[in-house]
Amino acid sequence: MYFLNNKIKCTKVKKVNTYKHMGNIKSINKIIKINSNNDYFKFIIITVVILILFKQMDFFRKFFFLMTRNYETRLIKNYEYCGHESIGFLSDIKNKFDVTYKIPIINYGNSPNSSWYYANLESIKTNKVIFLNHNLHNKNFNYELNDKFSHYLEDYKILHKFNNCYLLEKK
Repeated sequence: MYFLNNKIKCTKVKKVNTYKHMGNIKSINKIIKINSNNDYFKFIIITVVILILFKQMDFFRKFFFLMTRNYETRLIKNYEYCGHESIGFLSDIKNKFDVTYKIPIINYGNSPNSSWYYANLESIKTNKVIFLNHNLHNKNFNYELNDKFSHYLEDYKILHKFNNCYLLEKK
């Protein structure tokens, strides 16, 4: 910028930036491409809506549990220890007895078969069997379909028991 001084010479005047923080705001504007006050308002509204959705979905608590608990703990919490699928009991057996093969599982409860938990193990013939939610008088259980094994505990040696879940071995 040029101006005339008292001696009528044209000299160049250095422009001084009195708002040093403005450079940072301009760079932020370039990143999020906000150019007007209306855009700021939209950005704030969208951010608030996203935060409310995260809160409603319990995102932060679920993310915390995902990061602080291992896979096995989360699996047992969702599929129970000895009830319904009884994954906790199956995990306990797998760890305590160092199981490296599939053991037949009979689930007397009204839930899907839990044999998928041992899916990555090799299949061999064994004299062991697992009874989950064992109850001889369960009206919903199809005893004719599951006739491979005796349903009476007296026919087996109990290796491990928790409530009505059993790891059994044929006598």
